Amino acid sequence: MHSRRRAAVVLAAAVAFPLHAAAAPPDEATLLRVFLIDGTSLVSYGEPARVNDRVIFSMPTAAMPNPPLHLVNLPIARVDWERTSRYAATARASHYVETQAENDYAALANDVAPTLNEVALTAELDTYTQLLVNVQVRNKRPLEELDGANREIRTAQAEFGDAGRILVRFSGTEPLARVMVEGPELARVEHFAHSIAAAIQAELGE
Repeated sequence: MHSRRRAAVVLAAAVAFPLHAAAAPPDEATLLRVFLIDGTSLVSYGEPARVNDRVIFSMPTAAMPNPPLHLVNLPIARVDWERTSRYAATARASHYVETQAENDYAALANDVAPTLNEVALTAELDTYTQLLVNVQVRNKRPLEELDGANREIRTAQAEFGDAGRILVRFSGTEPLARVMVEGPELARVEHFAHSIAAAIQAELGE
């Protein structure tokens, strides 16, 4: 009992006094939200941690790079943990797209290219047409939330079956959505590339 009281005092003191951010450089830290049961939310510098029946996170106290932080310790009963976790997962994915996805995609393409060249020299391959369409966007909402675009993608996938490929992703460096469609017939490739791009434009376009 006494040890629990001492732990509570230590945590309460941590909330009361500011800490200085040192764990992550400002370019790597992601500002997240901790959603509370009452419908409000608090800003978290980096991901919150759930420890038994508590949620612990660092809250910035100034809008600046490498801000001073307060350590906040809340009972899990006050936190909408499911919503908080979903938000963190979406933010992680967005951060990856913004910072690393394009480099990884380029590296993967560079790795695949030599293999495809070797195959082309030793076997007869079907010739597919590929078309890339760029769409200016005002924000980068998760693609799974774009109902119209997803309908067009499913239609294209059903039409092509195994004889085509559709790739939709956001640029990591520009306000663009990239739509790539590949298939055996130019007319169908153009049709579906532009229909998917138009659906994205309708939902996210400037």
